[in-house]
Amino acid sequence: MFDVSQGLNDYRLIKVGADYRRLRPEYLLALHHKQKKRLFEDVDHYTGLGYTVIVVTHHHPSPPITARHCSLLPK
Repeated sequence: MFDVSQGLNDYRLIKVGADYRRLRPEYLLALHHKQKKRLFEDVDHYTGLGYTVIVVTHHHPSPPITARHCSLLPK
């Protein structure tokens, strides 16, 4: 991750937190894992209640999500 933080302007220019620390790749990776876990928990919760859940994002569907939840979609 050292190469990423040295090569992208984002990691030099963006500050995060109350103390305005420099943005670090490790922070973004941890945030990604936390949000992904929450997304899976929410999808499981609402599908368990009988809802059809549709997740809209600017990324293409990842194989674990499509394989896990495609069978739940109405045909």
